[in-house]
Amino acid sequence: MNSILLDILRLMFWGPMRKLISHLNPAYSFSIAKAIAFFAYHILNGRRKIISEEIRASIGREWTSDKIDKTVFDSFKISIRSQLMMFYLPRLNYSNINEYISIEGLGFLEDALSTKKGAIILNPHFGPFMLIMPALHYRGYRVNQIALQGEPPWKKRKWLDKKGYDIKYATIEGNIPVNFINTSAGPHSLRAAVNALRNNEILLFPSTGRGGTALHTVNLMKRKVALSIFPFKLALRTGASLLPASVCCDGSMGKVIIEGPLNIRDDFTPEELTERYAEVLDYQVTKNPEHFLSYLYLIHNISLLGEPPFFID
Repeated sequence: MNSILLDILRLMFWGPMRKLISHLNPAYSFSIAKAIAFFAYHILNGRRKIISEEIRASIGREWTSDKIDKTVFDSFKISIRSQLMMFYLPRLNYSNINEYISIEGLGFLEDALSTKKGAIILNPHFGPFMLIMPALHYRGYRVNQIALQGEPPWKKRKWLDKKGYDIKYATIEGNIPVNFINTSAGPHSLRAAVNALRNNEILLFPSTGRGGTALHTVNLMKRKVALSIFPFKLALRTGASLLPASVCCDGSMGKVIIEGPLNIRDDFTPEELTERYAEVLDYQVTKNPEHFLSYLYLIHNISLLGEPPFFID
């Protein structure tokens, strides 16, 4: 599709459409998402092809073409729904959070915090993954998010392209109730993460992110992936609990699923813990691949610009 047309559509999506849909009941907005996904699936041929290739190269090696096509379409639908959920961020507060985002497994988090050593939640780029931040904050928890923050990459963009991303940045990142710990700050970020856990707070870690240099190769989706060992080193150092989590589209709202804690022994290495987590992550993404494929598409495009790919085999 013509890049200027895409820029216009993006600007309309994050501008007038966002303002309109944010006033609708989520059930209605997700009906709109299905329609948008239908057109996007048939128009964005390049995206559809890349996602299909990602499936065939990993979990879909023995799938039928019909199953692959359905999963690709579902990935479009989940991607649109995930973005529409972001429209509601300014409306969320302490009194209405249950109407928008539910949480399963909250008892695991309570048990972890009862040790007074904090909790590290491993949150992959899965579905509307950012919703875990308001879901926890507006339930009274102190939440910190590990992030690699520099100048937003679209700051160098021009004209409509930049304006669309500027609106998105201001309406989403600017409305997320979380304390960001910027890993680009070096040793300061490590001290901030340790202090958060010592204060018995929650530390969210983007477990499928591409940042960092301390990586360990694991099996995921029948392929090889390098995951950061940072949260596992931190857990061994501080005694904090490690809780795998995911965020999925559930009915007319988002749903956070917190898994039981990873078993940690003193003789474990960070690499061993990474491998144990990879088994949980593999289950999450192979059970609901449509929630993860849009991220694979994003990483595929970024890798064309010289960034590390997701799969390394």
